[in-house]
Amino acid sequence: MSTGEAFNAYTRDRKAVITPLVHLTRSRYDQGPGLNVTAASAVGWARDLAPPWSLVRRYKAGDLTDETYTEIYTRQLETLPAEIFDVIYETGLAQPRQRLVFQCFCLAGAFCHTHILIDYLVQRYPARFCDARPLFMKPHNEALAALRLDNK
Repeated sequence: MSTGEAFNAYTRDRKAVITPLVHLTRSRYDQGPGLNVTAASAVGWARDLAPPWSLVRRYKAGDLTDETYTEIYTRQLETLPAEIFDVIYETGLAQPRQRLVFQCFCLAGAFCHTHILIDYLVQRYPARFCDARPLFMKPHNEALAALRLDNK
């Protein structure tokens, strides 16, 4: 058997599994297509990714710091069934260029649950998701930076 034949037999017998990455980013709800994950208007399974109204109200009233909000919302994500993350992945794979855009009312660069969600997914499932947010869109926030550092 020649070297080429041996290589072909070897590669034929091995099944390389390459998992495509879903590129995650975020935008305002009014800036093109995306997945609405707001407490006000998310529907179906995307509603599970929205923070509860009570959390949003407490944050807007100034009763919660960014750090506390991040902790509470991260705990919410940790209670979701694993199947929801499979659905997020499959939804992302079906998008053009495998780019999934989470939408909220918050401005780019502002503290927002979509940033926490993206960081959570990228850290928990690095073989499935990558962060596609441009730098100007990422918040300069110690709570999110701590979340990133704690999980490395």
